[in-house]
This record gives sequence, structure tokens and C-alpha cells, in this order.
Amino acid sequence: MIYHKKDYALAKKYEIIIWDEAKLDKLLDKAIHEKENNQPAILKELSINFWKRPEFKDEINSVETEQQKEIKEVLEKLQNKGVRRQGHSAFAQFIDTDSTFFVPCSLHQKGMMLSFATRSEHGPHKEITMNHLGNISQLLKSLNFKLNNDVYVLELNSKEFNFEDNEIYVQCGENLNITSYLIDRIFREIFGSNKNYKIEIELALNG
Repeated sequence: MIYHKKDYALAKKYEIIIWDEAKLDKLLDKAIHEKENNQPAILKELSINFWKRPEFKDEINSVETEQQKEIKEVLEKLQNKGVRRQGHSAFAQFIDTDSTFFVPCSLHQKGMMLSFATRSEHGPHKEITMNHLGNISQLLKSLNFKLNNDVYVLELNSKEFNFEDNEIYVQCGENLNITSYLIDRIFREIFGSNKNYKIEIELALNG
């Protein structure tokens, strides 16, 4: 079938994609040959928008940032003095004072649990989007965290996470180096905090 300019203009107006045989053959060839290299081009042609996937390193840096040190000090208090009970466990909330993005961390029987959601009832804090959640998921995988959607979130083991619907729960275990490093990277690479970002801390040792 031959399409004219007015057909394409009308299709664009109503967000309809017009395919022709030559274009379809070309995309199929790209999908079969070197599909990894051609994936962005194929998705663009399909008009499919996924979250942007940053490139993450899979190693924990040996040099701690000042923010990471500050986060770890709070986590040590949480770990040593906080109560561990289901439903009312101790928690800390780390807030970037400039952007108001925040990372909540609660203390459970298996260790430090981070949680993120796209809910809008976070009051004055910056709302987290699905794009943020997708990038957090990719970062976790790059650090060898295992996705586990088959258990209740409090049953997650160390370095496992649950990602369903609009929520992510991350079980970091008792290793405070991993937990503080992950929180700092989420601020810097996912939430776009500046190099010298300042942290406001809310700490509740009794839940």
C-alpha cells in the first residue's frame, strides 16, 4: 500500500505508527543481526520509551565520600541501638537538603532494608518516578543484588531485592559498607545530587 504525506500527518496527529514492508524488513534484520548494538535504534523506531539505563560499575570504591562516612555513622547507631520488631522497627531517613530526594532505611531481623515507591504522599519530599525505580533496579543488578519477587519483602535475604508494581525493597544485610555505599550512589547517580550534597537525617531508634 502506498501512503501519502497527508496519511503520515494524520497518523502522527493521532499517535499511530505506519509501517511499510521495507521498514519492517530492515528492523527484523537489525533485530536478528547484532541485536544488542541495534536495540536502541529498534526501540526508537518502535516509539517505545523505556527508562534511561545508566552505565554502572560493579565494584565498591575503596575511597569513601564524606557523605558515605556520615551515612555509615548513622547506620552504626541504627544497627547497635535500634529495635528490631516487625511493623515498628527502628529507621533512619536520609534527605538531600537541596533536592529533597530521600532514602529511607529500616532495621529488620535480616539487616538494613531500603525502600522506594512512587507514591505521592511523601509530603515536602521530591516524588520518586518509575524512571528512578528502573534505574535503581539496574544499579542493584550491577552490584550483584538478586531480584526476588517470590517472597514477602521481610523474608528477603542479604543482597536481594523485590521490585513489583511501583515499589522496590532492598535487603542490604548487616554490611554497613555496602549499605552506605549504595545509599550514596543512589543520591549521586539516580537522584542527581551534586558532589558536595548535604544530608538531613531523621533517626528513630524505637521505631
